[in-house]
Formats: sequence, C-alpha cells, structure tokens
Amino acid sequence: MKKEIQITLLNGHEKSYLTDAEAFLQKTQDGWEMLGFQEVNKNRNTWIPKGANVKEIRIYDAESGRRLETIKC
Repeated sequence: MKKEIQITLLNGHEKSYLTDAEAFLQKTQDGWEMLGFQEVNKNRNTWIPKGANVKEIRIYDAESGRRLETIKC
C-alpha cells in the first residue's frame, strides 16, 4: 500500500512525500526523535524530525486519501 506523508512546518509551508514502506523507521539524532522512510524512486531514507520546525505530520493512504495517522509535534 502506498502512503503519503504530509508535514506542516511552523511557518505554514507544507511538504508531501510518497512511500511504499509498510513500517516507519525511528531514531534519535541531536536530541530529536525522527521518523524515517524510503521515498518512491529514491535510494536513501528521508528523515523528518518530530519537533524542530515541524508542527504536524499526517499519514494518508495514497490511493483512497483516507487519513491513517496524525502526529502532533
């Protein structure tokens, strides 16, 4: 199942990513918890900090548009 990850930054900008990953990666770097996944047609993982200029992370089912999860930062 393809998932779409949308993030909202503190300044109001939004970014969107597509992934085929079933499970997300997690790590701590520089004191921030980070959410990781591999984007479609990319080789390296994309890491999004939970906090540090990120206001909200929303995860959707890309095919139906149904919201799966919301992470407030």
